[in-house]
Amino acid sequence: MKTSALLLALAAVPLLGFGSCEPAASASPAGDEPDFEPPAAGPADTFDCLPVQPLVCGATVDGDTSDPNHGTTQAVDFYAGAVGSYAGPELSYRVDATASGSVEVAFVDPEPTLLNHDLFVLDATLGCTGEAALARGFNSLSFPVEAGHRYYVVVDGPDEAGGAFAASTECEDGAVLSDGVDEADPGVGRPDPFAAQPDTGEGLVNISADLQELLEFGEIFDGCDRWAEHPEDRHAKLLCGKYRFFYEPMGTDGIPQPLLDWMGGNFPDWAGDSFAGFGLVPDPYADEPRALGFGRAGSFGFADTQGMTCASCHFGELPDGRYAIGYPNHDYDYGTHMLSLMVGVQAGIPGFDASAQHPDAIAALQPMIDAFGADPWLTASLMWNLTSLLTEVGNIPEVPYEVQGQYASWRTGTMDFLIAPLSADDGVHTVSRISPLWGIADEPDFAAYGTDHAQLGWTGGTRSIADFARGFVHVGGGDLNDWPDEQLEPLAEFILSLRAPAPAVPPHPSDVAAGRAVFETSGCIDCHGGPRGGGLEIYSWEEIGTDDTLRTWGAPDADGELCCGLSDYDNSYDTGGVKAPRLVGAGTFGRFLHNGALDSLEQLFCLKARPAAEVPPFAARGHEFGCDSLSVQQREQLAAFLRAQ
Repeated sequence: MKTSALLLALAAVPLLGFGSCEPAASASPAGDEPDFEPPAAGPADTFDCLPVQPLVCGATVDGDTSDPNHGTTQAVDFYAGAVGSYAGPELSYRVDATASGSVEVAFVDPEPTLLNHDLFVLDATLGCTGEAALARGFNSLSFPVEAGHRYYVVVDGPDEAGGAFAASTECEDGAVLSDGVDEADPGVGRPDPFAAQPDTGEGLVNISADLQELLEFGEIFDGCDRWAEHPEDRHAKLLCGKYRFFYEPMGTDGIPQPLLDWMGGNFPDWAGDSFAGFGLVPDPYADEPRALGFGRAGSFGFADTQGMTCASCHFGELPDGRYAIGYPNHDYDYGTHMLSLMVGVQAGIPGFDASAQHPDAIAALQPMIDAFGADPWLTASLMWNLTSLLTEVGNIPEVPYEVQGQYASWRTGTMDFLIAPLSADDGVHTVSRISPLWGIADEPDFAAYGTDHAQLGWTGGTRSIADFARGFVHVGGGDLNDWPDEQLEPLAEFILSLRAPAPAVPPHPSDVAAGRAVFETSGCIDCHGGPRGGGLEIYSWEEIGTDDTLRTWGAPDADGELCCGLSDYDNSYDTGGVKAPRLVGAGTFGRFLHNGALDSLEQLFCLKARPAAEVPPFAARGHEFGCDSLSVQQREQLAAFLRAQ
């Protein structure tokens, strides 16, 4: 069974940029958006307000002055024009007026006998001080705003006051409030990383709950023939690229088809139909129990082989039930899948010695081993299906004992793609999580951001999809003479047309607006200010603090040179660092950090406990930006913002 190139087909996955929420810079002071002048110096006893978010017309905010995680301060005890002490903790909000008028901020369903909160508006040009108070309200507060000016709205109370509240903002008489982001020029004169990309998909359906619709109701099967007949037809070209995404291993070696199909139909309670139990998606057009992501590769003995394609890892079912092309399939149990084909099948052959295999691999394969033991006809069926492979028995590669354990150790959605029995083995056990393929930087992005580098791969050393595709063919055992650049173009162009799915149930607009402000002002944009929230430079592992085993990926000698033929046919290189990946679609992911050690945005932002994983390459440490510097509410809003992208 020549599995080496089969596994190399999966090497395509990480080279295209496994994503996680990458470095955010240290927090910077809020209130420095370019549309508004910073507050002028006020009296000697003034200090910076720490507004937790901007107030937006028609939106409601939730706060809790009894919880420091909501961003409370204890800075103002007295206000001009108000009697009494306000020594309790306060929460402040920013109001940026882009058009003059009046604004009303009101508590939602207030209960003043239970919670004694008042509302104050401060003139930001006088600083954050009680002397800057312009007006006070009890359950509500109305005040005029002038275009281009900043104000602070503060919720405060006496010592004993503290608790949760909700407050709504309404704009009247023409007032317009900014959410803190200039869509045309967010941050400091840079493009909006999350600006909508134009639709370049030529009407192809890439997100749907209907698999047949995703496969264009079978039209993709003659897409490349149509493109060959009409090379000027871009729709036909993308249709060809879509076919190749699902069904074209581009000359790389693969799995013997009799074995693949037999395995896909004989372990329904474990591997599932067509390996659905391992997270793959059954092909609605296949005559055999076969998953999407396989295509005719070559021959092995007297049998055809099926090679893995882009869709093996970059296609799957979204949490909301839709299927999406380019989606990182974090349900895919690649390690167990490969073990079942390379080791598990041996359990059905007389003479199999489980004690000679790694115990972790045996544990992962136990349901398969038990099935062989319980059903002798299963063994007979296997042997019959392997008869066409008998002439090639001597060419079946062995999986070393230690490597078996490594395959068994990988979480779903993760893998090491330079490992035995691959011919391209860098000799280092690293783990990368599957990344999305949507939103990759294209020519318009290069012009807007002044770069020519798409930063593909976790180390960011592959410049373009074309570079990657050449490397994929070469490392996978294909012949580049059969796949010149012009034949790779349809796939590359199709991938560049992929867009992240809009959330089926978007977060509340006020949370999204507030989260965008947090993203802009807390430093996230400093590292994630590139196309679709990706980065524009490579960061050192020390800066990020995550498990740094990947620093030796493809370069075990740490000499700056890639091994294993990885740079022979493209412009890839060893960066020694880690990129800040694209963030669009992050709300659909089930794995975070480059090694997939975390399960959610909540774990990433320390809203939930992280796993106690400390052993490389699985360590769950690092990238704790915002965990200490942002309140719970701000981190929740940041998560909401990312889920909306």
